Amino acid sequence: MDTRIIRSFAAGVVAALCFAGCATLGTPTPQLQAQAERAEAQYRQGEFDQAAQTFLALAAQSYAGRDHYRLRAAEAYGEEGALDRAAQALAEIKRRRLEGDEVARYDLLQAQVALGRNQAAQALALLDAAAPTLPQSLHPRAQELRARAQAEAGDPWGAAATRAAMDAGLSGLDRSGNERQIVALLGKLPAAELQRRHDTLPANDPLRVWVEQTLVRQGVAVAIAPPPLEHPVGTVLPGEGAAAG
Repeated sequence: MDTRIIRSFAAGVVAALCFAGCATLGTPTPQLQAQAERAEAQYRQGEFDQAAQTFLALAAQSYAGRDHYRLRAAEAYGEEGALDRAAQALAEIKRRRLEGDEVARYDLLQAQVALGRNQAAQALALLDAAAPTLPQSLHPRAQELRARAQAEAGDPWGAAATRAAMDAGLSGLDRSGNERQIVALLGKLPAAELQRRHDTLPANDPLRVWVEQTLVRQGVAVAIAPPPLEHPVGTVLPGEGAAAG
């Protein structure tokens, strides 16, 4: 299983959040400031192992910022796929000392570590607990983790639904990879179950079109729902459509 979470997107979002949070660390010495900037540059450039080591060195030197830098180290290890090292860094963090979105990022990393250890139920529980206070910027990462945990827990339908819901917010390789996952997940379900579930989906459900495509590929005739009308029936006068064109 690939342990990296929509890598380019997640790394960029977390780095941006970190810059916003660095102001809470007080006024570092010029040496620490330069070291922190180097660590963030390493992170942005994808040098995650080096970044993690630099962050840990900063944590050893900065009492006020030790939990912040340990979290950054754990995030770097998470991007590298070194989840055991990420877990070690997380274990040294005092969660109550984290500020702002750092708490949510900590919780998502804990879920990622649990998932990497094949503890899907624990990962889902952690994601459920984090959901009420999750910043909007971290929703895509949480959804990706949830989809992976659902699939690991033996719920391909739920995983496909989660991925379908997040698809419109993705782009490029992230979106194409997500859509391949939707197709693969639905392909694990028998046609009869897909058809039964399809009939219960609202016409505007983002998963519906994927189920229809899967059924068609399996040779099943499907009643395709018409697209939703822009105006309620009977409210558009004759000739209005032509005039609009």
